[in-house]
Amino acid sequence: TPDPTDPDAAPAMDDAAGTAPTDAAPAARTGGAVPTSEQRTPLRSDYRITLGTFSSGAAAQQAAQGVSALGYTVYPIDVAAGVVAQVGPFADETTAREALADVQRAYPGAVLYPPRNRSLSTPSTPAATTEATTDTAQTAPAEPATPAPAPTTPTYLQVGAFDRLESAQNLVQQLRDLGYNPTVNAPSGKKVTVLVGPYTGDPLTRTETRLQENGLDSFRVR
Repeated sequence: TPDPTDPDAAPAMDDAAGTAPTDAAPAARTGGAVPTSEQRTPLRSDYRITLGTFSSGAAAQQAAQGVSALGYTVYPIDVAAGVVAQVGPFADETTAREALADVQRAYPGAVLYPPRNRSLSTPSTPAATTEATTDTAQTAPAEPATPAPAPTTPTYLQVGAFDRLESAQNLVQQLRDLGYNPTVNAPSGKKVTVLVGPYTGDPLTRTETRLQENGLDSFRVR
């Protein structure tokens, strides 16, 4: 099976743009940050929130300042394409969605990922509040961010990164079973990466969606 320590990756963010975080830092929620299940780097087997992929750890930490101010620990994780900023792990989807709604107040582009080989359930509208419970209206959990527009140049989707070639074989077989013809890159001294593609336009976004539906996270590389 794929190495569970390999982090997820999200579409790369423009370090200089500063468009993902909100301009003004929101106040921390009553009771503080939504608690994580453990104090450690999230794994692919966890519910976790990804802010994006950045050029460096410093860029990731700078972009995540608003999220950190809400009381969350943001983990910068090195991957082949840069540094992924993640929050978690969370014990279950309900807790993770509560955290996502809070995190998105400071970083609207945050995305929730389920454990590998599991899918997120369709969020339901919270039940109406009554006078017996609370006077404060509840809001539905925030949905994951809309995928980035498909590029017009040929683009690959990286589906996994591993320390050893042998560790990639199960993922390669899983992708073949789904009808893909994956490419394995194994440069000396670097991560072994598994990619599908290249794609342009709608086929790229459709492939991203299908991979996600099958519990496979991916990000774009050229």
